[in-house]
Amino acid sequence: MKRRLFFLERILYGDGTQPFNGVFVLKIKGRLERGRMIGALERIQMKYALLRARVEKDERGVPWFVVHEDVPPVPIQIIEREGDEDWIKESCRQWAEPFQGWKGPLLRIAWLRGEDVSDLVMAFHHCCCDGGSAMALMRDLLFLLDQPEGEIGGTVDLVTMAELLPKGRGMKARGISKLIRLGLSAGAFLTPTRGKKLILRSADYLVHWKLSPGLTAAVFHYCKYSKVTVNTLLCVAALQAFKEVRGARAHQVVTCPVDIRRYHPGIGRDELFAFGLAVTLSLKRKEGRDFGRLVKDAQEIMTGKLGKLNAYEFLSTMEHTHPAVGAMIKVLTYGKPGNDLMFSNMGRLDLPERYSSFEIETIYSPTVIGPFGNPTTLISTTYKGQLDFCLVSNRTVLAEEEAWAIRDCMRGLFEQVGEPINHMV
Repeated sequence: MKRRLFFLERILYGDGTQPFNGVFVLKIKGRLERGRMIGALERIQMKYALLRARVEKDERGVPWFVVHEDVPPVPIQIIEREGDEDWIKESCRQWAEPFQGWKGPLLRIAWLRGEDVSDLVMAFHHCCCDGGSAMALMRDLLFLLDQPEGEIGGTVDLVTMAELLPKGRGMKARGISKLIRLGLSAGAFLTPTRGKKLILRSADYLVHWKLSPGLTAAVFHYCKYSKVTVNTLLCVAALQAFKEVRGARAHQVVTCPVDIRRYHPGIGRDELFAFGLAVTLSLKRKEGRDFGRLVKDAQEIMTGKLGKLNAYEFLSTMEHTHPAVGAMIKVLTYGKPGNDLMFSNMGRLDLPERYSSFEIETIYSPTVIGPFGNPTTLISTTYKGQLDFCLVSNRTVLAEEEAWAIRDCMRGLFEQVGEPINHMV
């Protein structure tokens, strides 16, 4: 079983030497057993064909996922847990450690083991997993740690583009793809590389924070009352915070990934998929408006853009763009960034809080970072009634003290919208 990497999977994989890794961390109270961990990962690897795949290049240098039954098991590293901040240091280490895709698998576990508390650190190469995929894997892992003989569903094979795209939808995509390829070729030609170096992973960092249950509830209440989505409010808060902290250096543009599963019924919840759709939100022309007005304006823009998303057209267009892989990687890596950050709100996580032998104390929002010119990413989740945020970047792109100031500014905006609702209740 094999298939060529999709266009955007190739962008994320690059030449296979640079890490582009995601990390998903849970804090667990209770006793975990090493034997159960090994057994659970064996069953998960048998379920998901992509976890039994190596990345192999053909005679033209094009990478393919090739499933082998002799791929090594998912590695587990056990590290003695010393404190509540260990997961941050381990996340940074996992971002920097490349996967050997030509050997497989593209998943590994670091178990920060304490006496009664553990942090499970799941690291994955972004070319095979997005946040939704990480959730599916973690859901199966926790279930099997609790019920080793339980059922986690049938085999999930490699999904092919032929399965995702109905016939007869390629004419428009070919035309759009030609324009994209021309644009990327021009962009790559105009992007100098002399004297430029890849961003060092040693300069990466993570800023993490949670909102209290009360403030989270107030933010949700405000969104419901104002008829805006939580995602839009968080987007605008991030842009406002970047503007306040960075001033003229802020672009006032955010890129928002959108879960492709919402727009393509053929990509299921258990499907390991690496990328989604995306919309871009800019507030450059909205100067001088208060935060509430900005959120309502942004909601109108976002609603319009989301309504125009077409998963079939997007996938078809990208698959006609393979000749421009090198140009796109060059532009993303060495070109001048046009946005402040990438923001993704994964919403409420549906993992159970309690299992028979352990319970989830907290979930930290997933993180991802790669070799592109602007790695700044903010991901939010909600669990146990609390909004959780992880902001990751690199000190050569965004100073760490600026990131902490952005956190404080966002928190202030949330308190601002929460106050009138609290007075009304």
